[in-house]
Amino acid sequence: MVEMGDKLSHPTRSVVGFAQDCVGVPPRVSGALCGATGAFLQGHYLWVAATSVDSVSALDCYRPEAPTVAGTVRDAVRLPQVVATWVHSSNEYVVAVSRGRRPLMDGHLTLIDVRYDQWYKDPSERFLVKPKVLSWLRDCATSDDPTFPNRFGRLCGARALHVVGDLAYVVAETTHTLSIIRLPPRLSDNEMGVSPRTIYPEFVGSIRDGRLDRAYAVAVDGINAFVASRWCKTCVVMVNVMDPADPKLGGRLPRPGGL
Repeated sequence: MVEMGDKLSHPTRSVVGFAQDCVGVPPRVSGALCGATGAFLQGHYLWVAATSVDSVSALDCYRPEAPTVAGTVRDAVRLPQVVATWVHSSNEYVVAVSRGRRPLMDGHLTLIDVRYDQWYKDPSERFLVKPKVLSWLRDCATSDDPTFPNRFGRLCGARALHVVGDLAYVVAETTHTLSIIRLPPRLSDNEMGVSPRTIYPEFVGSIRDGRLDRAYAVAVDGINAFVASRWCKTCVVMVNVMDPADPKLGGRLPRPGGL
Protein backbone atom coordinates (compact mmCIF):
# COMPACT_ATOMS: atom_id res chain seq x y z
CA MET A 1 0.00 0.00 0.00
CA VAL A 2 1.33 3.45 -0.93
CA GLU A 3 0.58 6.64 0.98
CA MET A 4 0.42 9.78 -1.18
CA GLY A 5 1.27 13.35 -0.23
CA ASP A 6 -1.36 16.08 0.04
CA LYS A 7 -2.44 18.25 -2.91
CA LEU A 8 -0.57 21.37 -1.79
CA SER A 9 2.95 20.20 -1.08
CA HIS A 10 5.40 18.42 -3.37
CA PRO A 11 4.12 14.88 -4.14
CA THR A 12 5.57 12.26 -1.83
CA ARG A 13 5.11 8.52 -1.58
CA SER A 14 5.88 6.09 1.17
CA VAL A 15 5.18 2.39 1.51
CA VAL A 16 2.69 1.73 4.32
CA GLY A 17 2.42 -2.02 3.93
CA PHE A 18 2.37 -4.83 1.39
CA ALA A 19 1.04 -8.33 0.78
CA GLN A 20 2.94 -11.10 -0.94
CA ASP A 21 1.55 -14.50 -1.88
CA CYS A 22 3.54 -16.16 -4.62
CA VAL A 23 6.24 -18.82 -4.63
CA GLY A 24 8.17 -20.62 -7.34
CA VAL A 25 9.87 -19.67 -10.57
CA PRO A 26 7.83 -18.82 -13.71
CA PRO A 27 6.11 -20.58 -15.30
CA ARG A 28 5.75 -22.86 -12.25
CA VAL A 29 4.38 -20.55 -9.62
CA SER A 30 1.68 -20.83 -6.99
CA GLY A 31 -0.07 -18.36 -4.74
CA ALA A 32 -3.03 -15.98 -4.86
CA LEU A 33 -1.13 -12.95 -6.14
CA CYS A 34 1.27 -14.33 -8.76
CA GLY A 35 1.38 -11.93 -11.68
CA ALA A 36 -0.89 -9.36 -10.04
CA THR A 37 -1.92 -7.08 -12.90
CA GLY A 38 -5.13 -5.14 -12.24
CA ALA A 39 -7.12 -4.25 -9.14
CA PHE A 40 -10.28 -2.45 -8.00
CA LEU A 41 -10.84 -1.03 -4.52
CA GLN A 42 -14.31 -1.29 -2.97
CA GLY A 43 -14.54 -0.33 0.68
CA HIS A 44 -11.45 -1.76 2.31
CA TYR A 45 -11.23 -4.74 -0.05
CA LEU A 46 -8.92 -4.65 -3.05
CA TRP A 47 -9.98 -7.14 -5.75
CA VAL A 48 -6.80 -8.23 -7.49
CA ALA A 49 -6.45 -9.96 -10.86
CA ALA A 50 -3.49 -12.36 -10.86
CA THR A 51 -2.60 -13.19 -14.45
CA SER A 52 -0.07 -15.96 -13.81
CA VAL A 53 -2.46 -18.15 -11.79
CA ASP A 54 -5.84 -17.28 -13.40
CA SER A 55 -7.28 -15.97 -10.14
CA VAL A 56 -9.14 -13.09 -8.55
CA SER A 57 -8.48 -12.41 -4.88
CA ALA A 58 -9.97 -10.15 -2.23
CA LEU A 59 -7.21 -8.34 -0.34
CA ASP A 60 -8.37 -7.02 3.06
CA CYS A 61 -6.81 -3.56 3.47
CA TYR A 62 -8.59 -2.59 6.68
CA ARG A 63 -5.13 -2.42 8.23
CA PRO A 64 -3.11 -0.88 5.39
CA GLU A 65 0.14 -1.70 7.13
CA ALA A 66 -0.73 -5.42 7.02
CA PRO A 67 -3.11 -6.30 4.13
CA THR A 68 -4.11 -9.96 3.94
CA VAL A 69 -5.77 -12.22 1.38
CA ALA A 70 -9.40 -12.79 2.42
CA GLY A 71 -10.42 -15.14 -0.39
CA THR A 72 -9.54 -16.34 -3.88
CA VAL A 73 -11.23 -17.92 -6.87
CA ARG A 74 -9.21 -19.71 -9.54
CA ASP A 75 -10.51 -20.86 -12.90
CA ALA A 76 -8.17 -21.64 -15.79
CA VAL A 77 -11.11 -21.85 -18.22
CA ARG A 78 -13.17 -18.77 -17.30
CA LEU A 79 -10.34 -16.59 -15.94
CA PRO A 80 -7.49 -17.36 -18.39
CA GLN A 81 -4.81 -14.75 -17.72
CA VAL A 82 -7.26 -12.41 -15.99
CA VAL A 83 -6.07 -8.80 -16.24
CA ALA A 84 -8.73 -6.48 -14.79
CA THR A 85 -11.52 -6.35 -12.20
CA TRP A 86 -14.42 -4.06 -11.28
CA VAL A 87 -17.01 -4.34 -8.49
CA HIS A 88 -20.58 -3.79 -9.68
CA SER A 89 -22.59 -1.09 -7.88
CA SER A 90 -24.91 -3.77 -6.43
CA ASN A 91 -21.88 -5.14 -4.51
CA GLU A 92 -23.13 -8.62 -5.40
CA TYR A 93 -20.52 -9.52 -7.99
CA VAL A 94 -17.11 -8.69 -9.40
CA VAL A 95 -16.64 -8.21 -13.14
CA ALA A 96 -13.38 -9.73 -14.40
CA VAL A 97 -11.82 -9.47 -17.85
CA SER A 98 -9.38 -12.14 -19.08
CA ARG A 99 -7.27 -11.88 -22.23
CA GLY A 100 -6.76 -15.62 -22.77
CA ARG A 101 -3.58 -17.53 -23.51
CA ARG A 102 -1.52 -17.38 -26.64
CA PRO A 103 -2.00 -18.34 -29.36
CA LEU A 104 -5.79 -18.54 -28.97
CA MET A 105 -6.26 -15.33 -26.92
CA ASP A 106 -9.71 -16.61 -25.98
CA GLY A 107 -10.83 -13.64 -23.88
CA HIS A 108 -13.68 -13.73 -21.37
CA LEU A 109 -15.81 -11.36 -19.36
CA THR A 110 -16.72 -13.22 -16.18
CA LEU A 111 -19.04 -12.43 -13.27
CA ILE A 112 -17.87 -13.60 -9.84
CA ASP A 113 -20.45 -14.06 -7.09
CA VAL A 114 -19.52 -12.26 -3.85
CA ARG A 115 -22.97 -11.97 -2.28
CA TYR A 116 -23.48 -11.93 1.47
CA ASP A 117 -23.79 -15.71 1.75
CA GLN A 118 -20.29 -16.11 0.29
CA TRP A 119 -18.80 -14.38 3.35
CA TYR A 120 -18.01 -15.94 6.74
CA LYS A 121 -15.90 -15.34 9.83
CA ASP A 122 -12.80 -17.26 10.80
CA PRO A 123 -12.04 -18.16 14.45
CA SER A 124 -10.42 -14.76 14.95
CA GLU A 125 -13.62 -13.00 13.80
CA ARG A 126 -12.02 -11.88 10.54
CA PHE A 127 -14.30 -11.79 7.51
CA LEU A 128 -13.31 -14.13 4.69
CA VAL A 129 -14.97 -14.79 1.35
CA LYS A 130 -15.42 -17.73 -1.00
CA PRO A 131 -15.96 -16.04 -4.37
CA LYS A 132 -17.25 -18.28 -7.15
CA VAL A 133 -17.55 -17.96 -10.91
CA LEU A 134 -21.21 -17.45 -11.76
CA SER A 135 -21.57 -16.56 -15.45
CA TRP A 136 -19.46 -15.44 -18.36
CA LEU A 137 -19.32 -14.18 -21.93
CA ARG A 138 -16.81 -15.13 -24.61
CA ASP A 139 -16.48 -14.35 -28.29
CA CYS A 140 -13.30 -15.37 -30.06
CA ALA A 141 -12.57 -17.85 -32.82
CA THR A 142 -9.84 -18.66 -35.35
CA SER A 143 -10.26 -19.04 -39.11
CA ASP A 144 -9.71 -22.42 -40.77
CA ASP A 145 -6.85 -21.18 -42.94
CA PRO A 146 -3.78 -23.15 -41.72
CA THR A 147 -1.33 -20.83 -43.49
CA PHE A 148 -2.67 -17.47 -42.35
CA PRO A 149 -4.94 -18.13 -39.37
CA ASN A 150 -6.98 -15.09 -38.44
CA ARG A 151 -8.69 -14.44 -35.14
CA PHE A 152 -12.06 -12.81 -35.05
CA GLY A 153 -14.46 -11.97 -32.27
CA ARG A 154 -15.21 -9.17 -29.87
CA LEU A 155 -13.23 -10.43 -26.87
CA CYS A 156 -10.05 -11.82 -28.41
CA GLY A 157 -7.27 -10.67 -26.14
CA ALA A 158 -9.61 -8.63 -23.91
CA ARG A 159 -7.35 -6.25 -22.07
CA ALA A 160 -9.20 -3.61 -20.00
CA LEU A 161 -12.65 -2.49 -18.87
CA HIS A 162 -14.57 0.40 -17.40
CA VAL A 163 -18.02 -0.05 -15.86
CA VAL A 164 -20.69 2.65 -15.77
CA GLY A 165 -23.98 1.58 -14.21
CA ASP A 166 -24.97 -1.70 -15.83
CA LEU A 167 -22.73 -1.29 -18.88
CA ALA A 168 -19.19 -2.64 -19.19
CA TYR A 169 -16.87 -1.15 -21.80
CA VAL A 170 -14.20 -3.66 -22.84
CA VAL A 171 -11.29 -3.28 -25.27
CA ALA A 172 -9.77 -6.28 -27.05
CA GLU A 173 -6.19 -5.82 -28.23
CA THR A 174 -6.06 -8.73 -30.68
CA THR A 175 -9.09 -7.69 -32.76
CA HIS A 176 -8.89 -3.91 -32.21
CA THR A 177 -12.40 -3.77 -30.77
CA LEU A 178 -14.36 -1.79 -28.20
CA SER A 179 -17.45 -3.62 -26.97
CA ILE A 180 -20.31 -2.48 -24.77
CA ILE A 181 -21.75 -5.26 -22.63
CA ARG A 182 -24.89 -5.14 -20.52
CA LEU A 183 -24.54 -6.46 -16.98
CA PRO A 184 -27.33 -7.74 -14.73
CA PRO A 185 -28.54 -5.05 -12.30
CA ARG A 186 -28.30 -7.57 -9.47
CA LEU A 187 -28.09 -11.30 -8.80
CA SER A 188 -30.59 -11.66 -5.98
CA ASP A 189 -34.36 -11.16 -5.92
CA ASN A 190 -35.45 -7.61 -5.18
CA GLU A 191 -37.52 -6.54 -2.16
CA MET A 192 -40.68 -7.62 -4.02
CA GLY A 193 -39.29 -11.11 -4.56
CA VAL A 194 -38.75 -10.57 -8.29
CA SER A 195 -35.74 -12.32 -9.79
CA PRO A 196 -33.46 -10.51 -12.27
CA ARG A 197 -34.24 -11.15 -15.94
CA THR A 198 -30.82 -12.75 -16.41
CA ILE A 199 -27.58 -13.24 -14.54
CA TYR A 200 -25.55 -13.40 -17.75
CA PRO A 201 -23.74 -10.51 -19.45
CA GLU A 202 -24.94 -9.67 -22.97
CA PHE A 203 -23.41 -7.81 -25.89
CA VAL A 204 -25.08 -4.48 -26.71
CA GLY A 205 -22.80 -3.07 -29.39
CA SER A 206 -19.21 -2.96 -30.59
CA ILE A 207 -16.87 -1.18 -32.96
CA ARG A 208 -13.75 -2.50 -34.69
CA ASP A 209 -11.28 -0.11 -36.26
CA GLY A 210 -7.58 0.10 -37.09
CA ARG A 211 -7.29 3.12 -34.84
CA LEU A 212 -8.06 0.80 -31.93
CA ASP A 213 -5.02 -1.30 -32.83
CA ARG A 214 -3.75 -3.20 -29.78
CA ALA A 215 -6.06 -1.24 -27.48
CA TYR A 216 -4.94 -1.68 -23.89
CA ALA A 217 -6.87 0.84 -21.77
CA VAL A 218 -10.31 2.47 -21.73
CA ALA A 219 -12.07 5.12 -19.66
CA VAL A 220 -15.62 6.44 -20.04
CA ASP A 221 -16.85 9.94 -19.25
CA GLY A 222 -20.38 10.95 -20.22
CA ILE A 223 -21.12 9.98 -23.82
CA ASN A 224 -17.50 9.31 -24.77
CA ALA A 225 -15.10 6.43 -24.30
CA PHE A 226 -11.39 7.20 -24.44
CA VAL A 227 -9.20 4.36 -25.68
CA ALA A 228 -5.41 4.09 -25.48
CA SER A 229 -4.04 2.00 -28.35
CA ARG A 230 -0.79 1.34 -30.20
CA TRP A 231 -2.12 3.26 -33.22
CA CYS A 232 -1.13 6.57 -31.64
CA LYS A 233 1.53 6.89 -28.95
CA THR A 234 0.77 10.52 -28.20
CA CYS A 235 -3.03 10.54 -28.19
CA VAL A 236 -6.13 8.66 -27.09
CA VAL A 237 -8.92 7.71 -29.48
CA MET A 238 -12.39 9.03 -28.67
CA VAL A 239 -15.46 6.87 -29.32
CA ASN A 240 -18.99 8.26 -29.03
CA VAL A 241 -21.07 5.80 -26.99
CA MET A 242 -24.24 7.86 -26.60
CA ASP A 243 -26.01 4.97 -28.34
CA PRO A 244 -24.41 1.85 -26.79
CA ALA A 245 -25.79 -0.29 -29.60
CA ASP A 246 -24.07 1.82 -32.24
CA PRO A 247 -20.77 3.31 -31.00
CA LYS A 248 -19.09 5.69 -33.44
CA LEU A 249 -15.45 6.58 -33.77
CA GLY A 250 -14.74 10.22 -33.02
CA GLY A 251 -11.50 12.15 -33.05
CA ARG A 252 -8.35 11.91 -31.01
CA LEU A 253 -7.04 13.82 -28.04
CA PRO A 254 -3.46 14.40 -26.88
CA ARG A 255 -2.48 12.34 -23.89
CA PRO A 256 -2.01 14.33 -20.70
CA GLY A 257 0.99 12.13 -19.89
CA GLY A 258 2.70 8.95 -20.97
CA LEU A 259 0.40 5.94 -20.77
